[in-house]
Amino acid sequence: SDVYKRQYQRRVHGDYCQITEDDFLHNQSRVENCWLFTLPDLNQSIPFVRRTLINWIRNFVNAYKIDGLRIDTVPYVPKDFWAEFSNAAGIFSIGEVTEARYEYQGGYQPVLPSVLNYMLYYRIIDVFVKKTSMTDLKDHFKLIQDNFQDPTVLGNFVDNHDQPRLLSQVNDVNLWKNALILSVLTPGIPIVYAGGEQGFNGSGDPNNREPVWTSMNPKSALYKFVSTIVGFRKSQKTWTLQPQNPIYADVCYLYTLGNALIGITNSAFDIQVQTGNHPFNVGDTACNILAPNKNPECITVDKDGSILIEFTDGSPKIFLLKSQFLAHKLRAFRDSHK
Repeated sequence: SDVYKRQYQRRVHGDYCQITEDDFLHNQSRVENCWLFTLPDLNQSIPFVRRTLINWIRNFVNAYKIDGLRIDTVPYVPKDFWAEFSNAAGIFSIGEVTEARYEYQGGYQPVLPSVLNYMLYYRIIDVFVKKTSMTDLKDHFKLIQDNFQDPTVLGNFVDNHDQPRLLSQVNDVNLWKNALILSVLTPGIPIVYAGGEQGFNGSGDPNNREPVWTSMNPKSALYKFVSTIVGFRKSQKTWTLQPQNPIYADVCYLYTLGNALIGITNSAFDIQVQTGNHPFNVGDTACNILAPNKNPECITVDKDGSILIEFTDGSPKIFLLKSQFLAHKLRAFRDSHK
């Protein structure tokens, strides 16, 4: 009956109200307690609802030996519930918070172990799609450090199932490569959305949810590129390292990561950067692991301790000492023939 439905709604959902965009800036209580579009909103302040959800996640994790949780639409539920929920799960949890404010997103890391790094995603769109200055990254990394308890566990990504793929916004594979390096080789947990390694370019949902199994090609250039980047991350254990000696320019960003010098750009024009900020010694030769085997790219440190980095076609660069470069190439060859 209608009476039963109303009583059930009050017992489980609470009273109906609709969330507005303005609520995110001015009324967080409405964000947490009102309904998102027409989706019924469970009221976690009701003991029965709260207890049921907490028991469910505890039993779910134990029954299916879950390793980690990706939690959708986190801001629409009160923070105190997420803290109890995450504790009951007892495993790593990463939450989705899309609001484009560093302090707002950072406010959820004390509640959950991690959140998706939407702030990096927004900077990626700015830098590689809108072509803003890459000096913006300097402010970004400072704001990440200031607003998050542990930036090393944020979920870095270039594409996902909710956003238009980068290649639907820019028809330039090199820009996607540069963006991927920024997400994989800076602090955080890299998340590579399936299909990126095949050059998928779907726009908004559902066009960005293309099936990979119909066109998987492990010999494609992008598949090999992703494999190289992931292999480098694993061999160098880059998750234990912090970027050092950053050089920011309008159209390029260089930094040291352990024994490597990494360079990314958002320009397809010829660029030259002379720098002494690198991990190499005078006379050392370093080679780019991303250059084609048939056309190796190596540089030698001058007597004054500087090197000249040249971007010619918008491709990113990862330089290792020649001895490490050769070891990396040998390891990659062995891995590809297992």
